[in-house]
Amino acid sequence: MDRSTSHRTSHHSTYGRRSSRRPSYGAGIRGRARGRRGRSRAGCYVRTRSPVRRGLLAAGLAVAVVLALGGFMVAHARAAACHATGDRIIWAEQETQEEGVSQSPPPDLLSRADQLAACGEGQLIMLASAGQGAVQAGPAMSLVVYREPGEVENDPTARQHGVQTIVDAAFAKAQTVRPPGSGRDVIGLLAAIASERGPGTTDVWLQTLGLPTVNPADVRKLMAADPAQAVASIARWVPALPGVRIHLVLSPPAGDQPRFNTVTDAWRRQFMLALLRQAKAQVVSVTEVEAVEPPAPEAPAAPAVPNLPESTPQLPQPRPAQPYTARLDSSALFVPNTAQFLTSKAEVLKQLQPIITGWKKGLFSRVTVVGHCARYGPPLGAVQLSEQRASKVAGLLRQGGVTVITAWGVGYDQPLPPNPQSATNRVVIVTAYPKTQPTEA
Repeated sequence: MDRSTSHRTSHHSTYGRRSSRRPSYGAGIRGRARGRRGRSRAGCYVRTRSPVRRGLLAAGLAVAVVLALGGFMVAHARAAACHATGDRIIWAEQETQEEGVSQSPPPDLLSRADQLAACGEGQLIMLASAGQGAVQAGPAMSLVVYREPGEVENDPTARQHGVQTIVDAAFAKAQTVRPPGSGRDVIGLLAAIASERGPGTTDVWLQTLGLPTVNPADVRKLMAADPAQAVASIARWVPALPGVRIHLVLSPPAGDQPRFNTVTDAWRRQFMLALLRQAKAQVVSVTEVEAVEPPAPEAPAAPAVPNLPESTPQLPQPRPAQPYTARLDSSALFVPNTAQFLTSKAEVLKQLQPIITGWKKGLFSRVTVVGHCARYGPPLGAVQLSEQRASKVAGLLRQGGVTVITAWGVGYDQPLPPNPQSATNRVVIVTAYPKTQPTEA
């Protein structure tokens, strides 16, 4: 046996006996193109898949499933948010010399407008009212933002910019429209809202002083009763607003309208809430604006509504070994958004007199002055305003002879009952601590 024969025999014994026919060149290329081939014990080729290829296929399938599921969830969420058609936003504002006119839309209105625009629908309607019903201040504005004619904008940033432009244009147009009549016709304004609400969800931002002066809702007569009784007496004239979501915005008094005392401010709030409940509307939020807007040019005047009488408070006298607290209503003492006194210093000192007298008698060791604000506007500005008002009150105490005073402002950080937006948070709280108290907190 020669060497070449021996070599072939050894090769065959290792891999098993092969057929003497060799595969053609083309068949070998096709086999390699289809993937790796292994050899069985019988010597024939067996198709296999590499672990890397199997992993890539599994990963691709998983990505496809995730994308499909994600698309389904997004579509489901969008369908839930866009369940109805014919949704509308209405801005309804009373415009008099005593209320001014809003220069810019509130943030929550812009947010709702963007939600509707994301659904490819929605309208914005502007209503202006004075003493004779309400008028539509400009044409109804579609909130749909288009990338090109017939193609709705889907990019969130571009859509929000488009919505802002639409809403700003509507507010600018509304400022040029003068409503008819003089006074404040709240019933007529609610009737206009009822006629303009859409077949879907209607969100209404209703800005008003809250003290109408046009019959049947003339508060100069109705304020003789409590708010619920006042609304019950005019219930037959209140239009129905079922399904309407109201965002109530209470304007501050201006012009000839005197500043509200605590009793009048609470009455107007309760009156408007009772009136909207009588209309079967859903009140979503209540905001009391403190910044006085300038009146629109040639805006009609409204008769001034006098404050409800406040009972003269009987200031308690300090008792030995007990802290004494005075709550100063900052809405009645200060000009809105300033630390400037609205009333006389003598009136403020009258409320501080028990502390000043007790200090001179040696009853107190120290006094704290803490300013609070109702939750409206930027938090940083609220802290600064409450600090300025607390410092102003502390200055009066020093003038009265009090020497150990700590004054600071908490802004919104320590809200008082019943809620952070209530008038009860517009206060400056002064506490005098007795000398005989073991631990002064």
